[in-house]
Amino acid sequence: MKKWLATIFVLAGLVLVACGGGAGGLGNLASGGDGGVGSGGTGISGGSVGYVAGFGSIYVNGTRYDISGVTPALADDTELRLGMSVKVTGTVSADFSTGVASSVESEVDARGQVSNLSTSLGSMQVQGLNIATDSETVYDGVAGLGSLVNGDWVKVYGQVSGSDPLRASRIEKLSSAPSGLVMSGAISQLDKTHQQFTLGSLTINYASAAFTGAIDANSISNGMVVRVRSSTAPVAGVLTASSIKLWYPLTLVEGAPLSVDGVIGAYAAPNSFKVLGYSVDASSATVSGGTVSTLANGVKVEVTGLVHNGILVASSVVIRQIPGVAGPARYTATGPIVQFVSAASFKVQGQAIDASGSVTYSGGTQAQLANQVKVKVVGSHVVNGVLIADTVTFNP
Repeated sequence: MKKWLATIFVLAGLVLVACGGGAGGLGNLASGGDGGVGSGGTGISGGSVGYVAGFGSIYVNGTRYDISGVTPALADDTELRLGMSVKVTGTVSADFSTGVASSVESEVDARGQVSNLSTSLGSMQVQGLNIATDSETVYDGVAGLGSLVNGDWVKVYGQVSGSDPLRASRIEKLSSAPSGLVMSGAISQLDKTHQQFTLGSLTINYASAAFTGAIDANSISNGMVVRVRSSTAPVAGVLTASSIKLWYPLTLVEGAPLSVDGVIGAYAAPNSFKVLGYSVDASSATVSGGTVSTLANGVKVEVTGLVHNGILVASSVVIRQIPGVAGPARYTATGPIVQFVSAASFKVQGQAIDASGSVTYSGGTQAQLANQVKVKVVGSHVVNGVLIADTVTFNP
């Protein structure tokens, strides 16, 4: 079977597998978990962008990736956790059924102090960066947005696009001030004379910043999505950047497969909108989870297709979340049960599970939960790092 060489970013709908790890963690990816799915393959470059939605092997839009030989490069965590934005490189078969990961990378998208918290709007700011939440946001170290207060320190993973707020896929409360601040978003009000630009409500001074990757002080431009790090606190609304890099850069290759998971922005028509800064034409796509008329600014979607003239020409659009409407259950853990205490406390692939509530069981009953029993757990909420189960399937 023909294989494509693909740069794959882990999407919602994927599943990761490995041994060990703490609550919400993944542990050591070098373990093969419940088995590999093939190897090798060359072809054209492609990719996708998204976040960790489960543990088991890697699944991206139904594609299963073998990660048995991977050691993750994590800039801001010791292990992968639900909701983290992740970049994975590897190969994928022509029918998108299987793949092999060759690297895993992840960096936090915002880290700093909470301000302007609004539980009614589901929003807050972190160091002046606008953060929006939705029904899929994972919370760790805290029960939810309503349990945070202004002044708390947090780190946030999520999706950025244009001038829209960072849509949080994971919010973790920190016990103390971090060693450095992080902001991600699209550059605006770029002033190369004074070497500064705006992110959120802060002015970013980049005169002494180290640029990494394919950008430098001369090539940055308005609208470019970047990740900014700083070792000092803002002074009078100005943050001095220590480093600047592109936010999960992905080179668009003509004819390459590409999948993006994010929030629609700059919507003009089904053939003209953006997701994570990528131009999308979905005029001929199959739409699920809604209709073409559902597409609009602020709607979270998963778009898959091929690159043509720098545009993602979509073959499939899955509507994941509509503002104000709860999304489907998406978080998954598949594997043998370990550390079983009760239905309210056990782990699968290092992920803490609570299956004591209103849970639909398939192929067994709650009474059959026990160590080493293999299950697939799916839930729509993660509270204090614990996946709250909606369904449990035995021997998946």
